[in-house]
Amino acid sequence: MKLQDDLGRRYLRASLDSVLRGGTSLVISGLVPMVLARFLGPHDFGIYAIITALTALIAGLFHMGQNSALHKLLPEYYVSDRARGGAILANVVTFTLALITVFCVSFVAGAHLIAVKIYNDPSLTQFFRFCALMIFITTLLNLASSIAAGMQDYQAYNTTMLIRSGMLIVLALIGVAVWGLWGALASQLVAGGVGLLWLTQRLVKDAKERFPGLIRPNFSREIVRPIAAFMLPAFVITLLNMPCYWWTNSLTARTHGFAQAGLFSAAYGLAQLISLAPYNFYTPAMTFLTEANAAADVALFDQLVSRSLRTIWLLTLPLALGCALFSPLLISVLYGGKFMAAAPAAFVMSVAGLFMANVGLVNAVIAAKGRIWQGCGIAFIWAIVFTATGFLAIPRWGAIGAAATFAFSYVLYLLLLCLYLQFVLHINLQAMRRPTILTVGSCLIAIGLIYTCAGITLYLASTLLLAGIVIGGIFWVCDETERRVCETGFARVRQVVLSW
Repeated sequence: MKLQDDLGRRYLRASLDSVLRGGTSLVISGLVPMVLARFLGPHDFGIYAIITALTALIAGLFHMGQNSALHKLLPEYYVSDRARGGAILANVVTFTLALITVFCVSFVAGAHLIAVKIYNDPSLTQFFRFCALMIFITTLLNLASSIAAGMQDYQAYNTTMLIRSGMLIVLALIGVAVWGLWGALASQLVAGGVGLLWLTQRLVKDAKERFPGLIRPNFSREIVRPIAAFMLPAFVITLLNMPCYWWTNSLTARTHGFAQAGLFSAAYGLAQLISLAPYNFYTPAMTFLTEANAAADVALFDQLVSRSLRTIWLLTLPLALGCALFSPLLISVLYGGKFMAAAPAAFVMSVAGLFMANVGLVNAVIAAKGRIWQGCGIAFIWAIVFTATGFLAIPRWGAIGAAATFAFSYVLYLLLLCLYLQFVLHINLQAMRRPTILTVGSCLIAIGLIYTCAGITLYLASTLLLAGIVIGGIFWVCDETERRVCETGFARVRQVVLSW
């Protein structure tokens, strides 16, 4: 079988599994804060958002630092040098366990200082101490997930996320009804712990089969060097990207109170629905694009990049405009009447979600090409713009200022990344001209609808617009191969629906 056919087939299979099962788990997880918001109200939900955002931030920094090296190094050395692959796996696990243990103990000791100095509220001390446990479990779950992805076991990877999210929504409903805010936070801890135990027992068996007798720590220079070469730039770029939600949420809370932070969290949560499919697409995209790049097949690499970008763009465009145009209705249904003031911020954040989703994919392309340090430089420029915009907009406008910070900075971020692909990596982006035209035209029509229509008229016109975007994407943007994939997908969905 030709490399192009084999790689494309495996890439498609892994991507579909990640989008379907991984996407389902993220949909369920995305519903959790919406359900909890109804029980907690803006103030307590603002505290919940602060704690969970901080957990995601710190666990994400560990995950995208040393753990992401496993995505690239485990499959590479499984083929070429299994002894080195086993040593790299043992080193990363040992290093992560030691580092997260020291960090969490220190975090518990400094919880009171964080509550007083950063949030001006000593009553948050106990919440931050509990947050240390959440950080510990989430970090280890991320580590186990990285090992599964590195061994290309996407079935275990996505099944674990599905188990965790399924338990989370059940436990969250029970916990918040019985214990309020503490119950909501405890559900995160228990669901993560169960997912970790399930995945760990499967990975132990798989790792022993792949690296029999070879999983031993080895901190020699030749083993540590490839880990550090990937870990350091991955950590830097994550350090620039990951804190953005936590930082904007915290600045909103400091300048406008926890109620405004809760409103922004609702708007941000709605925008996260747009990123469900793209988020699960990034890891298989990076691993398979890395394989294509390693094979020195420029045409194959460019083709995979173009199709990946076009696919993600066409998936997220109708979702982004749909969430924006229907934001008042979605906020009312998902969060309740107390959060209706979040609708303007939700509109802005939904538009920003389109650009955020595509930024993640382009960064995966740059990493697969081995230019991750250049990606760090672009991320640094974006971080400066993001911070400056936040300091100007959030103190003035609160939640909507936080949403505007994301929208403005991510438009610039995506533009810089595309210029880098075109003029530095020499990747032909002509295939993105039609999606760009479709996006600009659709956004102009959407703005016109907002100013000329209201109520049921707005929703009917918006539905027609979204249908036009989907039809235009399939018949005007997609090529023949992509249209056949769409037809197959629609046929399978239709078969499932009729079987019910």
